[in-house]
Amino acid sequence: MGSWPVTLPALLAPGYHITPQGASVADAGPAGTAGRERTASPVDIVAARAIFDHDEMATFEGWHLHLLAAGANWFTIGLQFGSSFADVQARFAGEGTFDARLVSPNVWEVSFELEVRPA
Repeated sequence: MGSWPVTLPALLAPGYHITPQGASVADAGPAGTAGRERTASPVDIVAARAIFDHDEMATFEGWHLHLLAAGANWFTIGLQFGSSFADVQARFAGEGTFDARLVSPNVWEVSFELEVRPA
């Protein structure tokens, strides 16, 4: 399992929020039907945002595509939960995508949702 690249900045607090998902998660059932799978470890969905320069954006894109198989693989990241900071396992939620916006000549704003479980 990989981890958040040490060369990338930490996630930004503004826009960061946690949505507890309970003890079941959506899962594709047989023949594409939607189903629910019970889990002993409830997951949270964390909406996050980061600011990257061009080099950091290239690192992020390569890490996301190659090491995380376009966001499908789990990785370790340190996140703030209430008053504590903890290392957790995460993967990109849904289709594993992110949204990147060029906000100035060398600044990218990247937002995404993570599915998070205890490490």
